[in-house]
Amino acid sequence: MEWGFKSLQAHHFTPEEIKMIVALLAGYLFALDNREFFDTVAEQVGTYDWHQIECREATPGLPALVLETPTGKRLVCNKLK
Repeated sequence: MEWGFKSLQAHHFTPEEIKMIVALLAGYLFALDNREFFDTVAEQVGTYDWHQIECREATPGLPALVLETPTGKRLVCNKLK
């Protein structure tokens, strides 16, 4: 077998392979973009629990899981304690 550029052949990906590559890339980019969140979860998972609270408006600047209503309100209904 001859080695070099002549031995390289173009690989044609099947649609299934392309879908898998796109899914893996999207998952990687999602994890990379949300690394701070995942690091915080890892730190707090054994220490804190989610508790339901009476829904209230979210405080700007504080990290929170918010529900956006059709009227544009941003509500917080759960809290870590």
